[in-house]
Amino acid sequence: MKKFLVLILSVMFGFMLAFSEIYQYYFYQNDAEIGDIIVEFDVTNYLGKTTSIFNIGGNTLKFVSETKYDDSWMFQQYSLDIFVDEQKQGTLVSTYNGKRIKNQFNGINLKNYNVENAIILDNNLILDHIFALYYKNLPEGKYSAFVPYLSLNQTTWNNAIVEVEIKYKDPQNFVILSMGLAQNVTFQDGKITKFEIPSQSLEVTMHKKEQKAKDYIEKEVVFDSFDSFKLEGSLMIPKEVDKNKKTSAIVLVHGSGSLDRNETMGILTPFLHLSEGLVKEGYIVLKYDKRNFTMAKSGQDFSQVMPEAFIKDAQAAIRYLKTLPEVDKDK
Repeated sequence: MKKFLVLILSVMFGFMLAFSEIYQYYFYQNDAEIGDIIVEFDVTNYLGKTTSIFNIGGNTLKFVSETKYDDSWMFQQYSLDIFVDEQKQGTLVSTYNGKRIKNQFNGINLKNYNVENAIILDNNLILDHIFALYYKNLPEGKYSAFVPYLSLNQTTWNNAIVEVEIKYKDPQNFVILSMGLAQNVTFQDGKITKFEIPSQSLEVTMHKKEQKAKDYIEKEVVFDSFDSFKLEGSLMIPKEVDKNKKTSAIVLVHGSGSLDRNETMGILTPFLHLSEGLVKEGYIVLKYDKRNFTMAKSGQDFSQVMPEAFIKDAQAAIRYLKTLPEVDKDK
């Protein structure tokens, strides 16, 4: 009897292993590798976990998400732990009963959403959401999608429910159209083999690519603002710059929100693309972490920082550039 029980347990355990898979992916932007993604997907228990680690602009961003689905692959609960340089910034938790989505960040209530039959598609390359979409086997058409990361910020939380359209090239290849972006998905043998957003030069594959050398030099810099606050940033200098001539320089100045030097929002890094494009055109580029981002990273309260401080920070960045011998002070 004991041997028979052991045999049954062994078979059951082997069956569970067969349906709980782990996949590793590599994330590229403009053909440069900037991160790794690990997906754990359990089709028997309707569970997904994605761990994404991105190295962007001198910072390491880590997103650890877990999603519980029902037997129709509609999400029931989602959690996202956010880390910057190994320091935990907080946890987002979203729950869904098929009609209402409730959200909390570090136990604080955020905006809730009334929406029926929503799919979940976070924008931090949470690939188990794409797996769930594949197993859900939706027909072509338009659907309401919940983008959890957008619910974190008051300036974006009204955009957290978006309309997406799904189009199939064939049963293993489909396109997700949302917010003006086309996301191309390729499956093979029940797993994602390629995911790309062509308009942003983003690509996720299961295979490493040969890396190309950068055509610029990037240096970490620190400079003082008007009140001696230390601003941290990146100075990007074209490799082909003529050392006998002064070069025009540009400072990238942030919009609203607590933002790093690349204006990182999930996988979106607009200042990274902009700075690389400007350097290719022959400009020296300075980009820096916004004051409130630096304060938040070290656990400081930035609620009393006035807008004038951000203006003076930008002026300090310009003054710093003018001290560099390779910079044309008039351009």
